Amino acid sequence: MREKKRRKKGIYRGLLAGGLALCLFGGGFAAVNRYVFAAAHDKPVKLQASWQEPAAAAPQAVGYTKADYKVQVDPMYHASNSNAVSAEEAAEIGARYLWEVFGVDLKGCTLYMYYFMDPSRAIGYWYGDVITEGGDRHKAPYRFGIEAVSGEPESIIRQDFPAEGKETILFKEEKIEEYYRANSDEYNELAKTYARKLLSVEPVKAEFLTTGALLAPGYDYEMPEGAVMTMEPEEKTADPDVILVPWGEEIPASYVYITILVTDAGGNQVQVEIDRSDKSLVSLSKQYKGVDYDPNSVG
Repeated sequence: MREKKRRKKGIYRGLLAGGLALCLFGGGFAAVNRYVFAAAHDKPVKLQASWQEPAAAAPQAVGYTKADYKVQVDPMYHASNSNAVSAEEAAEIGARYLWEVFGVDLKGCTLYMYYFMDPSRAIGYWYGDVITEGGDRHKAPYRFGIEAVSGEPESIIRQDFPAEGKETILFKEEKIEEYYRANSDEYNELAKTYARKLLSVEPVKAEFLTTGALLAPGYDYEMPEGAVMTMEPEEKTADPDVILVPWGEEIPASYVYITILVTDAGGNQVQVEIDRSDKSLVSLSKQYKGVDYDPNSVG
């Protein structure tokens, strides 16, 4: 049995599907709770993708009725562009997408809005965290991103959290990636279906990109020498005892994710993250042409 060691809580909780959203503030935060492990290899992730300016307007959101939710704007991250939609408008656009994509009812919730200017594209975004009644922003069950001027959706995520007592899955990145790289047809078709919720036209291509995992409680990777941490702990609580597993070895995970890159006829691309256990949608995130993401620059 492995020795239990002390380790700071919340440094990361699993793998970010490679090239997915750029953490909480950067070109989309799909899978923000699966932090970037490319840093362990000390190299940037290249986003091999493009996105033409979308023509679609806000979603129709069939059956949607505006819920009684509140909007709170972070005073440190307010819109700096006079052409940007207001935080309240962005929140309502996000609310409609949450309904359309995940069927979320926001009654009694607070949408915590904050603005960010992406320096790589000189485009501003409104991001929103869904805070349930009596809940904690850092445990937001859903998050979304909206292009601030156009009001177009940029990313949306169902945020999972490790849970005590949940059946675990043994995760070994290299082994699982090798399997799904050759056996991803089912997920490719699912991803096309999910991507239609964000793409303006019919998807024509889907290909396996990577896998990720949300580690089970009490387990963590022992990072290799020279690795760079990309995120600080979310909570300033006492450090728990955890079992450290050498990097790359099999480790218990609460969730395992498959990430597929979907392309439409116009060359627009969306990364689609799918829960392997029940094949449900976890996140959608637009990808952009010519963006190099260096995980070592985040945090």
